[in-house]
Amino acid sequence: FPSHDSVGVNGLIKKFNGHYYILEAVEINPNTICYSTGKRDKENNDLYSDDIIKMNDGSIALIEYGEFEMYCLIDDMYMDNVGFYVLSPQFEMPMPLGSTDNYALKLGNYHDNPELLGVSNA
Repeated sequence: FPSHDSVGVNGLIKKFNGHYYILEAVEINPNTICYSTGKRDKENNDLYSDDIIKMNDGSIALIEYGEFEMYCLIDDMYMDNVGFYVLSPQFEMPMPLGSTDNYALKLGNYHDNPELLGVSNA
């Protein structure tokens, strides 16, 4: 084996925990790369931006990441926020993504299952 970690013929040889692996390049659509929320649904599935979830009340929501506006009762004003939030036709405004392990069930994601939101991804 070579003495360094980045040599390969049809891939990249990488040393990890004393073992060598060949990593192959796989073409992806960069628009389908999503951010991990660091949270899980009630069936212990990891949740990412662009995931579609079903909530306990039966509403369907889309997890997004970015800027969103929220109303602050204490300051009696709208404030800009950055982070994970959910969008749903049942909500008047975006809602911050809270603790999901007791109310969210992952159904799929926007890129693979747009029909869950009633849209076509063709």
